[in-house]
Amino acid sequence: MSRKFAIITTDDLRKKIEERWKNDNHQMVEDLQDDLKCKFDLENFEDGENHYNKELAGLTGCVTLSNGLTLCGMTAGGDWEHPVYFLVYWDGKKLRAYVPTDGNPWNTTTKQAYGNDAPADAKNAKKRYPGQYDDAEEDDDFEGDFGFDGKAILADILERIEPANGATPAKKARPTPKGFQKKTIEICEHDACVVRHALAQQLKRVSAEIVILKLTKTRDLNQEERWQLPANLQQMSRSDLQEQIDPWISLEMTIQGLIDTFKIEE
Repeated sequence: MSRKFAIITTDDLRKKIEERWKNDNHQMVEDLQDDLKCKFDLENFEDGENHYNKELAGLTGCVTLSNGLTLCGMTAGGDWEHPVYFLVYWDGKKLRAYVPTDGNPWNTTTKQAYGNDAPADAKNAKKRYPGQYDDAEEDDDFEGDFGFDGKAILADILERIEPANGATPAKKARPTPKGFQKKTIEICEHDACVVRHALAQQLKRVSAEIVILKLTKTRDLNQEERWQLPANLQQMSRSDLQEQIDPWISLEMTIQGLIDTFKIEE
């Protein structure tokens, strides 16, 4: 059964989290344990937008996804554990939490982070990663080489958590310019795949640029970070770059919408 989310801004979600738990991460995880359904240590806790693991770009910190879901994404785990990705969101009445399964390495049998029970981890890894750990011994020497898969995590979230009203926030339809007519065209499957691939590459670039732009909320960008932005943004002041965040997010959502337009029908 899908979960439901309510529309909220990133600032308002962050404020609700801060007001409730006042940066007490242990209390937050304890209060949300019924939702999390996975136990992990908080020794290494990360909740910043500029996460060290680039696979999680656009999924950590407080962000809004293409379907309108605003979440605060985090990772946590002890030195002996593989970190677990989880998120907090607003369902319209209270703060909820969710631990994605796809792309997110944790022991789905013991409901713990990998690293707490080596034999059980080996057995679970064989089930979750067919072909990768088939020859692994189910003993105390097992150490899996796990990694996050950001695309799989995002797909899991979008499938599992839906808008409370069944629709994304209303968008104003763009008027057709005077003198023009809207047309629907048909293209072959090969061309549709080519277009989708090109759009996916552009989406990846724009998403990475959003991560960099959001850094300006807390500090100035260094030269290396500026070089990763489009040429027309590289010389902008910090305040001007902050004003580009919302337009870039809108661009990201537009590109995602175009990708969906070129989806191959079954």
